Amino acid sequence: MTYAFHPDTILDLQTAFSDFDVYRENPRKNSFRSWDYLFLKFKNPVILNSKTPDNLQIDLVDVIFAGDDALSKKFKLHFGEDTQLEMGLRWIGSSGSERIIKATGFAMRLSYPYHSPSTLKRETIIDLLVKADFLKPTDLSLAHLNEKNFSLTTVNNTSNNCCFFNKRPLSMTSMSHTKQYLLSHITSVKPKYRRDGETGMNPVYQAIDTMAYPLKLDQKMIWLLRSDGTIAVGSKNAYWISFGEDSLANLVPENLHRHINWDDRAGHPSLAIPEMDYDGSALYGGYICQKENHLQVFTSSGRYYRDDLTIENKKLLEAYVAFQLQQSYGEQDIIIYEGPYKDFYELSLFFANQPFPPTITERLYTTATIKETLASIPKNYALYNDNAFYNYLEALREGEDKNIERYWSSNNLKNHSLMAGKS
Repeated sequence: MTYAFHPDTILDLQTAFSDFDVYRENPRKNSFRSWDYLFLKFKNPVILNSKTPDNLQIDLVDVIFAGDDALSKKFKLHFGEDTQLEMGLRWIGSSGSERIIKATGFAMRLSYPYHSPSTLKRETIIDLLVKADFLKPTDLSLAHLNEKNFSLTTVNNTSNNCCFFNKRPLSMTSMSHTKQYLLSHITSVKPKYRRDGETGMNPVYQAIDTMAYPLKLDQKMIWLLRSDGTIAVGSKNAYWISFGEDSLANLVPENLHRHINWDDRAGHPSLAIPEMDYDGSALYGGYICQKENHLQVFTSSGRYYRDDLTIENKKLLEAYVAFQLQQSYGEQDIIIYEGPYKDFYELSLFFANQPFPPTITERLYTTATIKETLASIPKNYALYNDNAFYNYLEALREGEDKNIERYWSSNNLKNHSLMAGKS
């Protein structure tokens, strides 16, 4: 078998493949290509084990992704010369302290020329599973996979339940100061790499300050604090195979699907396309997910991962982002979960709406703690040669929001050389 699992795990997988339900998501098309999405859901999930016979432990996530990649390359031409194929195990981790991974099924994503018929048929799929050693040719269970049991049931995971929170009144000048301080004192980073042809803007790109509608319950978006001060949000499409994540297709109206190249990768770099004076760099990024009584923020972005930030700088960035999220999605608690660099295990839980394991660091930001954190910006803000910013910070610490505009205007801070033309 392509996957380097323990022999007992391989036998368990072969058993699971003998009894599954088939789900097909709505096909997608544009003017040039068509896309099929198929998920074989095991009736009995399999606990994966990567220990070799000599008891050598291998990282399970690496084994899964390596097997997915090898399998996709092996069978790419199985469906035709002009096809793009991705396939692999769908899995989930454990919320407990013990690191356990369960395979819940197998997913296939196929794109092919627009006028060609779909090849995701029962006979073709069974032939592929046999050649991949998932099914045995003589297995009597193949009789179970008749046309009735192999019906392509369409699934739709969208939720209509929106979470409404009261919008916060816009701050006057405080966030302009805070943003300028962050951009001036925290170094931005460029994405660690870009894939070939990965140059398109995220299809649902929006700046956070243009949001005018609530998030649905468990709706997930990606976000990025860019080095030009914009907090951009969008949707990612990289994890349908592994985690069943498909929010991009649900956010784009179906009548507009024909305008999207679904082979494009929509990730964090798609929120940071270089333009004019902007170089594509960012300060922080991750995911958001709307819960019933709070907004969940997961600082997960492999290509903008920050292991160089002090905890003080992280808190300043998080408080600023939390403030802006409250402005757009309503006044609610913001819980930040700090992800590790290799966070696929944690992402499997995030997309399944499961709790994170206890190893994940979390920080709570309320309206009060956001204000308290941002008020910790140093008094001796070195870029100012007068007392205006010091007075502003004192007002912020004392809760004198009504006096902030007075300090702003009386000290003529609008005409400060640094702030000229800034917002």
